[in-house]
Amino acid sequence: MKIRIGFVSNSSSSSFVVVGSKLSHGDVFSKAKELIEKGRLYAEGSWCCEGVDFFKVTQEMWDMYEQGVRGFFEFYDAQIMAEEYSKIKKSEIEGDEFEVHIFDIDNHKTETIEDFRDRYSEED
Repeated sequence: MKIRIGFVSNSSSSSFVVVGSKLSHGDVFSKAKELIEKGRLYAEGSWCCEGVDFFKVTQEMWDMYEQGVRGFFEFYDAQIMAEEYSKIKKSEIEGDEFEVHIFDIDNHKTETIEDFRDRYSEED
């Protein structure tokens, strides 16, 4: 028999802090390539179970998005993504102004192109 000592949760989401900025529609299209290359383009998608579908956007996902997908998206330039209550050093943040967003992110969030295709593709 296994016994677990300590905090046990059956939650399907986890709280995360995102330091960065929410992007306007125009900024997303002008900055997408650069942010994808830096690994900083994240999306909040409309698919969800018990939390927010918040995920790193790959070039393949972006290409599908540009061709048309179902669902609603908000995009972020996420400089830092950390578990809630993590320590973040000012030296890790670019610029003097930034936004802090807190999300309950679904533990079954989009992680692969297959997940993205299943959840957001126009094709059935």
